[in-house]
Amino acid sequence: MDLKYKVKVIFLIINVVILISSIFLKDVKVKNTVRTGISIALIVFSIFSLLKLI
Repeated sequence: MDLKYKVKVIFLIINVVILISSIFLKDVKVKNTVRTGISIALIVFSIFSLLKLI
């Protein structure tokens, strides 16, 4: 239970970092909107899974 919680917190932090980097480091080669959308979806998913755990 505690390990799962730590993993989900780390996962959430990684997704936030990816989201921030995709906003600030706008790569022309990579489709930004798709990457940002995916990272937002992952962040929302991890927040909901954390709420279920608590």
